[in-house]
Amino acid sequence: MSTKSSHLGSLPEQTLRGIAQVFFQDNVLTGVLVLVGLALANPRMAALAALGSVAQTVTGRLTGRQEAAARGLMGYNGALVGAAAALDVPGWTAALVTIVGAALCVPVHAAFACLLTRGPLSRRDLPVATAPFCTVAGVVHVLAQPAAGEPLSGGVALWPGAVHALFNGIAEVFLADGWLVGVVLLAGIALSSWRAAVWGLAGSALAAAIALTAGLDRSGITAGLFGYSPVLVAMGLGATFLVERRLACRILLVVLGTGLAIVLKLLMDTTGIPVYTWPFVLTLWLVLGGSTR
Repeated sequence: MSTKSSHLGSLPEQTLRGIAQVFFQDNVLTGVLVLVGLALANPRMAALAALGSVAQTVTGRLTGRQEAAARGLMGYNGALVGAAAALDVPGWTAALVTIVGAALCVPVHAAFACLLTRGPLSRRDLPVATAPFCTVAGVVHVLAQPAAGEPLSGGVALWPGAVHALFNGIAEVFLADGWLVGVVLLAGIALSSWRAAVWGLAGSALAAAIALTAGLDRSGITAGLFGYSPVLVAMGLGATFLVERRLACRILLVVLGTGLAIVLKLLMDTTGIPVYTWPFVLTLWLVLGGSTR
């Protein structure tokens, strides 16, 4: 999702950039560390995330989107589809679902891009972000009807609950669980941009503080379930799309965006619709759409 240009690289490089772009980073080593972090918790998830990035990248290249594929912009939604398939689809069927779902992210991306460039929205230059992942993975989730997964890590004690909340929020961006996963993912982000890492960590901390103040479920807070969309909101508004704005302005927008993302998650939780990163996407569109860039 980064707008930084990069050279046309090999398919492995583009695949890793696609994984890194989940966190707005155009960096091969970031992609490597993200896969390492995922593998610590769930090697199958890491493999399917890589497969998803490959499948979407190849599809993007075959449909004339070589420059976007080279920057990883045709890989990040597919990577997330693969991560979701690891949780929702049993056995080797998950690999097939990942390939097909990741490939479908390309036309779905094009559809959202078309929608966001029509009428009044055309003046706002809104990013597609992870809307294709949410759409495709949501359909897969409904069709697969997965059983309830294992309990997430965390706890209700203030310590080490605070550490779990802080880093689980980062890990849950990739639907992964575990504070150590979050630490490795954060290190990968910092390797590319320490500013982006700081904004992401701040978003997770802010989300936990708001959720605690609001009296929300403490186990959900420490598991990172209220933090992952705010992590992306903070990185998107603070370090990616509004970098020309003053710091005070970006901080204010991140605080407002974090609160909005939490409210949207709570509302979506009542519908039975898979939440995924929809709160981040909708918050990003609303904030960017309501501001002059």
